[in-house]
Amino acid sequence: RLDFLECERQLFAGTVNRMLLGMVSFAENGDILETNQEAKRILAEKDGVWLADNKLCVHSAQESRELHRLIRQSLSDATSGSGSAVVEAMSLTRPSGRASLGILIRAIPLGRWSESKRRPAAVLFLRDAESNVPQPSQELVRRLFGLTRKEAALALLLAEGYTLDEAADRMDVRRNTARTHL
Repeated sequence: RLDFLECERQLFAGTVNRMLLGMVSFAENGDILETNQEAKRILAEKDGVWLADNKLCVHSAQESRELHRLIRQSLSDATSGSGSAVVEAMSLTRPSGRASLGILIRAIPLGRWSESKRRPAAVLFLRDAESNVPQPSQELVRRLFGLTRKEAALALLLAEGYTLDEAADRMDVRRNTARTHL
């Protein structure tokens, strides 16, 4: 059973990492237990949020108060079991002027055999909208959806947020050709 749970944990942790979603887990007392690779990258930039003495620091005093209030609330919910399904969210501005960081905080409910005070009691997810998200390969998109090479290329450009005209320019085709592929 432990082997199965560890395999499942590694699968989910790997998925979160591939999604470039930062994850910070907190013990009941508010200590940071673990940060994944993406969270370390975001925190190392020190652009709006960073880690100092194993505590989260936020550039804006108002946002700092709100973030720590949400963390305390999630930790309280985790220990009481009252609101374990509640997800709190906020955004953090960045002094650099880059897009705000998205924050989600959720209590982790007590398990049937939870006894340790060093177990994760809450988790904070960090999302940097400007991170370089690895794009799916054209070949994968082509096979998944039964598209031609050009249709897959257009679909990926549109998914990145380009307009049809911008995508046509990037593909070096006319707008009508792009509409045909669409």
